[in-house]
Amino acid sequence: MNLNWKNILLWKNTTAQYGLISKLFHWAVFLVLIALIATAQISGDMPRGPEKTEIVLLHASLGFLMLNLMILRLCWRWFNVRPAAMNIPEWQKTAALAAHISLYALIIAQALTGVTRAAAKGLDIPFFGLFQAPVPLGDNEALKETLYNIAKNMHEIIPWLIVLTLALHIFAALYHHFKLKDDTLRRMTIGIPER
Repeated sequence: MNLNWKNILLWKNTTAQYGLISKLFHWAVFLVLIALIATAQISGDMPRGPEKTEIVLLHASLGFLMLNLMILRLCWRWFNVRPAAMNIPEWQKTAALAAHISLYALIIAQALTGVTRAAAKGLDIPFFGLFQAPVPLGDNEALKETLYNIAKNMHEIIPWLIVLTLALHIFAALYHHFKLKDDTLRRMTIGIPER
């Protein structure tokens, strides 16, 4: 198989495959998601103290990064051509669309619940020590407490839904690549090879 470097280095999407910017968004979101899961697990097992605070602040910064990545990714997706659907049964197209919408919605909801938790406690959102983003919620303490409790519960449930949906997404990509031997995975990685 010969790599088609022209296709790999295309900036924008084409009707055949994703461009470099879409690929960078896709894989950046994946890497930040893995880092978020790891920092949540690590901080959850740590005793209170400065080390835990450092990991929690890193997790918050990653969450804020994720929210902004997702907003930029949605904007890019909105204003860019989408590759044509693969030649697969309609139910698979519907399932793929549902998985993508679910992942987008769950990731954004998770980031927003993190922001809401911090805001309800009167905390600014850190960004890797570069700045703090204020998120004012007003002075209604009862509302803040309610929002905090809802956001806290959702922030603990949504990750399980993300992991499940992500596992299905990865399984589908690998199934297409190894079993169906189509270009689904190549369109988001090395590009479609010359044939």
